[in-house]
Amino acid sequence: MSITNLESTSKLSPELRLLLILSKLHLSESELNEATVLLANVQDWKYFVQRSIGTYLAPIMHVNMGFLNASVPEKAKDALCNSYNQVLVRNIRLYESYKVVLNQLTEAEVKCIPMKGVYLAESVYRAVGLRHLSDIDLLVKSADADKVCEIMMTQNWEVKKSRPRSKFEDDQFKPAHPFTFFKNGVTVELHTHLYNRNQRASITEEQLWLNASEEPFLENQIYQFNNEMLLQHFCLHLYKHLITSEAKLVSFCDIRELISKREESLNWGTFRLLCEEYGCHNEVTQILYLCRYYWRVKVPEAFFENTSPDQVVEGKFLMFLNGKAENHAQAVENNVSKSLKTLSSITGAWGKMQFAIGLIFPTSEFMCRHFQLTKKTLLLPYYILRFFQLIAKLFTAGFNRVFRQLYLFFPRFSRFLTRRKRWNISCGTGRK
Repeated sequence: MSITNLESTSKLSPELRLLLILSKLHLSESELNEATVLLANVQDWKYFVQRSIGTYLAPIMHVNMGFLNASVPEKAKDALCNSYNQVLVRNIRLYESYKVVLNQLTEAEVKCIPMKGVYLAESVYRAVGLRHLSDIDLLVKSADADKVCEIMMTQNWEVKKSRPRSKFEDDQFKPAHPFTFFKNGVTVELHTHLYNRNQRASITEEQLWLNASEEPFLENQIYQFNNEMLLQHFCLHLYKHLITSEAKLVSFCDIRELISKREESLNWGTFRLLCEEYGCHNEVTQILYLCRYYWRVKVPEAFFENTSPDQVVEGKFLMFLNGKAENHAQAVENNVSKSLKTLSSITGAWGKMQFAIGLIFPTSEFMCRHFQLTKKTLLLPYYILRFFQLIAKLFTAGFNRVFRQLYLFFPRFSRFLTRRKRWNISCGTGRK
């Protein structure tokens, strides 16, 4: 199905259109000319710089601005240059920590799959300072998690263990990263799996590793997903965060540059079969719609057969692109919807009851961490507080949904009355 029914990029401001074009690593001559024309139409350079930094695309903006045959205000150039330098300095520190951790895991014969940031910066972006990095993500086998934890502790990393709200929740929905490590301002998140059964994709730990193979990386041997599994993971990860209003728009660049870099070896037929096998074709398609239309990613038209764009997903994307923060009521509604979705994925009344009890009355360890308590003797009033907080969230979510439906209903009802009046006039039954 054609995607021309999505909102046209021509409706975006010149600042945002310039941002989308200049986010590409290797610009063609026609794209450079288009960017030069758009640059001349930019009215609000402060807004352009803010969105460049807010979307984590400022380093690429800084580099690509140098290829344009046009003048840019000094303040804007300085701001983008400063952002690039800050990212570069932080990334160098992350790189050094990454190499040390990777060496230690290799010596201990622990198989690991580097995720997202550092792997992309090295293998796709091919530059330390172009891709903004926030932390280090590593996927290891669950059987090796405790071993990795011991290794990190011997190297003086601070260890933070995930605290689920209840034992039932821990058994049913394993935390994505059971351990998080901190040292000298660097964070390492240790993953043992990527998808829980309350998500659409159903990919087990064993299936993930079956789609991974060994390859050299930063003077070590690592494991990494094949092209199709890697692209699927990037799409699902972005979809999850986009729906929950936590997305980083640089993730769209990751997908575009990965496809561009591995265009010859990426098999779209295999990729579609993989998505259908793991039950995530719709989610992946929604992300690739946006990638193709807004980010000019080369995706075969055949991949979109029997699917259509989701206007909610596109609306979320445009909200992030424009820098519009989600209001409190909408954020609360999203959190409530997420909990209800998880509840619906549980089979059996007893299981649903256990989840609900854990949600309202979580473990003492969770409460102490959540409310930053040092003594468990103070828990009772905080359990009461949590109960009323949940009630307030339910009311907020309910009212927000009702008002949104009313907001959508009245314009539709008004249009219906207008059409009815015109029909009556055309039939000679209404008043002129």
